[in-house]
Amino acid sequence: MAKLAGSINPINEGPSISSGGSYWSILVRKARWSAFTIYAPEAVTMIAACQRSSAKRSMEKMQAIGARHWTVLRKRIFKITASQIDSFAKIVAIVQGTYMIAQTIARAIQHMEISSLELTTVAFVLCTTVTFIFWIDKTQGVERAFDLETQTPFRTILAEAGQIARAPYADTPMDFVEQPGWSQWRRRPIFSHVGIPVRPLQRIPNDYAVAPQILRLPVPLWFLTVAHASCHILARNFPFPTNWERWLWRGSSVTISSVMLIWGFAEVMSVKPGFDLTMTLLGIWEKRASKNTRFRNWAADGPGTMSTILYGLARTFLIIETFASLRSMEPSVYYSVDWAQFIPHF
Repeated sequence: MAKLAGSINPINEGPSISSGGSYWSILVRKARWSAFTIYAPEAVTMIAACQRSSAKRSMEKMQAIGARHWTVLRKRIFKITASQIDSFAKIVAIVQGTYMIAQTIARAIQHMEISSLELTTVAFVLCTTVTFIFWIDKTQGVERAFDLETQTPFRTILAEAGQIARAPYADTPMDFVEQPGWSQWRRRPIFSHVGIPVRPLQRIPNDYAVAPQILRLPVPLWFLTVAHASCHILARNFPFPTNWERWLWRGSSVTISSVMLIWGFAEVMSVKPGFDLTMTLLGIWEKRASKNTRFRNWAADGPGTMSTILYGLARTFLIIETFASLRSMEPSVYYSVDWAQFIPHF
């Protein structure tokens, strides 16, 4: 789990180091994202999928106006690029995760006991493997920003944009040209300055992602999140140290599965045109309704907030119990399948 969480970390430092940013502030951001990946891996998968989809749309638009050399990820040619190193690390992590799944399935076939830690790791691998695929060529640890020069003065751009550019901006004065997904989904005000207290922005936040405009992407992601959550239900009859721990595990696993099934479907429906209700995702990101009415603000956001609280409580218990249950395990938990050693792994 530590290997997967570390490899999936999406942090790009941006210009913060070169402009006097603190090394510790970057370390805190990385730790925050690693913890978030363990706590809500399905949310990180969603961000990765949206970023990949957005990059592909941008590539198609650039190529349509004549920039045929533009790709999803522009690469400089070195003997070994940073992107290739990152991709190799992701591939190694995928191989390790796949071996873990194969070994767990093999042990289950031979009626050996499986620990809650193994099952939780398998559930984790389902999401992170898909995330790795979406981020396979996304570099990590980028410290230098490339300046894009324009021959048109900035004030001229704002003046020619007219009234739309005069509204107060949230991130930069160029907010008015953002894609629809960025203008609809934003962090809640209480989280808007977490990690980036300065405006205009000096770097692009790592959770910036354009929401998909069609259901082709949200629906498969919804199935993935339900599958990830449902994996925990498989441990409902595992031997736990006490009976009440077993019942709490059952209740928590059913809770996160229900939240992903019901509320995840509501999140999918929010993509459809005409959906005009305030929505929140894990209590951090929100999509505001066009009209500020009590019904539009709370009809979906109220149940969504309650779902987030229930999800957080259930996930907290599952994480704690995953390790607490190791204090009393059946002997066969420590057995391994001989033929699994022939599967290539690192």
